[in-house]
Amino acid sequence: MSIGRRPLLGALSLLPFVGAGAVAVSSHGSPGLRELIRPEEAAQPGALTRWTEGPLTVPDEVLGSGQSDDDFRVIPPSTAVGVSAIALEEDSSLLFGRVSSSTTRQDAQGDPLAPSIELVDEDGGESTAPPTELGYGALGLLAPDLEAGAQVTLAAADGSRPVGDAVQTTLTETGDFRSLSLSRMLSPRVDASFLGAGTLRGSTSVLVLRNVSPRPATASVQVWTADGPAEMQGRSRIVVAAGETAQLLLDTVIAGQDAVGLRVVTVGAPLLMHVSTAERDGLTARGAQILAPLPEPAAEQLVPGVHLTTPDLVPVLILQNPRGTDTSADVTVLGSEGDLGLPGLSGLDLPAGTVLTVPLPLTVPGDYAVRILAAAPVDAVVRSRVPGPAPAGETLGTPADLALAAAAPALGQGAALALSTLGPVGLLALVSSADTTATVIPLGADGSAGAPVVRPVPAGRLVTVGGTELRGMNGAAAGLVLSSEGSGRLHAAWVQAEHDPALGGLLSTIPVLPPARELASLSVHLR
Repeated sequence: MSIGRRPLLGALSLLPFVGAGAVAVSSHGSPGLRELIRPEEAAQPGALTRWTEGPLTVPDEVLGSGQSDDDFRVIPPSTAVGVSAIALEEDSSLLFGRVSSSTTRQDAQGDPLAPSIELVDEDGGESTAPPTELGYGALGLLAPDLEAGAQVTLAAADGSRPVGDAVQTTLTETGDFRSLSLSRMLSPRVDASFLGAGTLRGSTSVLVLRNVSPRPATASVQVWTADGPAEMQGRSRIVVAAGETAQLLLDTVIAGQDAVGLRVVTVGAPLLMHVSTAERDGLTARGAQILAPLPEPAAEQLVPGVHLTTPDLVPVLILQNPRGTDTSADVTVLGSEGDLGLPGLSGLDLPAGTVLTVPLPLTVPGDYAVRILAAAPVDAVVRSRVPGPAPAGETLGTPADLALAAAAPALGQGAALALSTLGPVGLLALVSSADTTATVIPLGADGSAGAPVVRPVPAGRLVTVGGTELRGMNGAAAGLVLSSEGSGRLHAAWVQAEHDPALGGLLSTIPVLPPARELASLSVHLR
């Protein structure tokens, strides 16, 4: 290696910590000296790597309750996880709402370029999505039954970052932790917020921190409650050694809360972070979810994917003010005809560092969206529940499952969503801040594209696309590709609503996110 290239390599090693934009290093010579022309090199973002959260995390003291009677023994959640992933070249016609084989990008042999997807599980097993020559610049992968966690790497044909998504599915059909959870697979990060986990009696909520880097990390944790910041009681700093996982049981910090929020900031190394939350009422399961980090707080939030099955289980809006100053918010609930005009949702006070829970007075079963307009950036989720199967005896209550729908950021021209490995059982919820038209194209695991579904989306009205409308691809749908007129208007979420008469309802939601372009091209001028 030549000495002259060392500054370049040193600069490139800082890429993960540089935001979008360009960096230039230059010098100005003394007057009269001839200006030097600096060589320039460019670095592009690399492949996209994501890790599974794994199954629901339940502390040993909850599982090992000491009950010897099988009727009262705690039944642990399923350890199996499913992984779905999709990747598209940035110039794929699907991202522009068209199913068209493109000949503009080919390799030296004249074959169409396509992305790649590789999966490695924690036992060292590897699998690769078979290459496709269908010409759509798209590919998918479905791994429905993994008994260990996994790492997925998505790459464009040239090794750069594709437009892609990766989602984990966990399903526990019966028992104390009966639930369905769809969660976006994780990337290491230095700052993350969560909202909606509870610490009431019977609830189990755990913050899980995993260090996949070769360096130790220190995580600073703050929990917020309805009464303000919680006293962390010596638990505000957690050291996570390289290659290790640490956990924080939230009810040991503050118990008796219907919903809490928390923020984690790390130094030393980024961490994989998620929250596992499960609720029980005595011997009755009340649902569980795995929570990925929230999008950035915003003064205007749109939460699609609010689901109501029965008026007995009304959705609950949960707001968090992470700032050090008080604020307020106005809330509207949107249906297919627009604002429902529900009372009691205007001028909600949000003192600094607090969490507010607001039941939404909905009475008609269906799907909705919630819009929040606040005076300052806030976090928002909506908790929905669906009833499970009828209890076997009079001493047991009716089980339920829960979903925590997070705010969905505005999408650009094109976005990708990986679907559950259980298949598209449910619907896509669309809402827009201005009149637009959305195009939804289902994507098969082999890169095949189904028939586009085109929907006008009037401003302030919820529009849905049912899973039964997603047809035409080869085999099962691995994901969806969304595009819309204009940009920064459309917000979307997938609602996975399973209903088996024998098993009862199961529910989970996941927002559609813009493409992960955390880094733009970086130009480095050599000195």
